[in-house]
Amino acid sequence: MMRMQSSLSSLIAAALVATLAACETTPLAPTTPGELVTEVVADEVFAGMGTATTRMLSLNLSQRGTLELTATWQDPANTVVVFLTDARCRDLDLLGTSDCRARSAQSHETTQDRERAVYREAAGSYRLWVVNRGPGADTVAVTARLTYQEGDTAPIDPHEPGEPRRGRDPVTY
Repeated sequence: MMRMQSSLSSLIAAALVATLAACETTPLAPTTPGELVTEVVADEVFAGMGTATTRMLSLNLSQRGTLELTATWQDPANTVVVFLTDARCRDLDLLGTSDCRARSAQSHETTQDRERAVYREAAGSYRLWVVNRGPGADTVAVTARLTYQEGDTAPIDPHEPGEPRRGRDPVTY
């Protein structure tokens, strides 16, 4: 009986060693930050945008990173607004509902003929909205650039800018 227990113990120990060896993983090599990469994810010109006209572009971000939206227009008397929402937002009439919230910009600046908003976003699908608040028609050029660190796959902290903002309506501010 003692011999059988010893053989059984040896068999279990061998099976355990074999299992652990099969499960062994090679530690990941330390990662060094890659180069910064900037890619244009949208570049569009909207000619003849009338007062209170809205245009929308779908954006697909291949990486998490910093998204810079820039809109330029010709008439300094006009006011143009650019902002980002989740891809679920298909109509500005829904803005402010749970399915359609404007994303919080990390920074935002407006001059007489240019608006720039910077977001820190995860990879995924979004909508870029352009609104000409007037007082006149204008041609609006919009560019979206994504800058990311090559090889960066860490998740975005949900408390960082980029989460849906509550309260302020980007179309009317």
